[in-house]
Amino acid sequence: MSTYLQPALFEPPGSPARPPAGRPRTLTAMLDFPEAQLVRFLGELYPFQRAGVDFMRSHRGRALIADEMGLGKTIQALAYLAEARDPFPALVLAPGALLTQWEAEAGRFIRIGGRPPRFHRLAGINARRLPVADFYLAHYDLIPPRRTAGGEAPGRAPDLLRAGFKTLILDEAQALRHRETGRFRALRDLIRDAKPENILALSGTPLYNHGHEFWPLLHAVRPDLVGGFAQFTSEWCYKLRGENYMIRYPRQFAEMLAHEVMLRRTKLEVAPQLPAKRRMTQAVDIDGAQYDAEMSAIAAQYYDTEDLSMAQRRARSMAALSKERCISGMLKVPAVADWVSEMLDADPSRQVLLFAHHAGVIEGYMRKLARFKPVRYTGLDNADDRAEALAEFKAGRSRIFIASLRVAGLGLNLQCANTVVFAEYDWSPAVHQQAEDRCHRIGQEREV
Repeated sequence: MSTYLQPALFEPPGSPARPPAGRPRTLTAMLDFPEAQLVRFLGELYPFQRAGVDFMRSHRGRALIADEMGLGKTIQALAYLAEARDPFPALVLAPGALLTQWEAEAGRFIRIGGRPPRFHRLAGINARRLPVADFYLAHYDLIPPRRTAGGEAPGRAPDLLRAGFKTLILDEAQALRHRETGRFRALRDLIRDAKPENILALSGTPLYNHGHEFWPLLHAVRPDLVGGFAQFTSEWCYKLRGENYMIRYPRQFAEMLAHEVMLRRTKLEVAPQLPAKRRMTQAVDIDGAQYDAEMSAIAAQYYDTEDLSMAQRRARSMAALSKERCISGMLKVPAVADWVSEMLDADPSRQVLLFAHHAGVIEGYMRKLARFKPVRYTGLDNADDRAEALAEFKAGRSRIFIASLRVAGLGLNLQCANTVVFAEYDWSPAVHQQAEDRCHRIGQEREV
């Protein structure tokens, strides 16, 4: 395995003052190590991104970077790797839709001994030996064991443990927020056994709903910080209902996080040059008679619960609600498609991100907006198709990017668009903010 050594500090004694705030600075200075051993970062950092790298260094590679979406968490993590001592191999765990972007960004900005990094993306859950690589890229759900038709597959954690990795990057780390999942338990065991030197968690929305969701993230990055779950909830939380907890002392908790492990900056604080967002609500007409007929059918099918247990009633209610949401989304397709068409016809340079939830709704928009050469980005599409969709949209060959909220709302850089349409909503407002910030991010020059 190759040896990796720490590159030069970017500000040796006697170096010139930093450039003015808001202007990026090039990273070029290196120590006089043999060329084959150097790790270089080829990009540029804004001053606040430089501060993010310094934060990771000062916390010895154990940090939760919680900057608002669009401020370059990926770039900061890669720049840190260029300064860390012996950081490779690195394992990047992320939602599947982001792995292509990680490979592209690391290939663009990192050089190891003058060459691009070697990548290996894990595919499938069956165990097999991994090749030598600088970056291993994997979806979170490839790590835990899985039940299959042929029995239980062990997951890929044993393969990664054998390959060895010295840095672990958890992108969209809020994916770990449920401590009882096999995903979190497998990762906890992998960290315990592999003992990586660096663990970086990246998330613009580290807290989705309840205070106890912080514990898995903190336990992954700094297991010594808040103890076990019972100790954490006893010290920092109060019980809301069931197994849900809220933070008891929000200000003190935030101060502890900022001192020990977490860095959070907003666009307003560090990127005031970004144009503001402007939101509007557009009312659309639907076929009222069809809506009434569909809802009556759902009521007849799902709401006769007199002889059911409480659990069965709850399950019926959730099934009915899901069906109602899907029908509402489908009935809006004609009117929303007409509205989007008018917007695109009025401004031939405009590109639009359209987000929806249900597969049938997304397909409806693909058909209705076909003359604008739409591309689709959903969990039903494979990695190659998603990469092609991104390339077509960024190149301007498609004017509308029709995507799943839960898949495309994370991690993508789509500053070529400045209009976001929510044809359907998710349950969590944090998902909508993530989706908006696919185009409201560093590099955007127009109002979103």
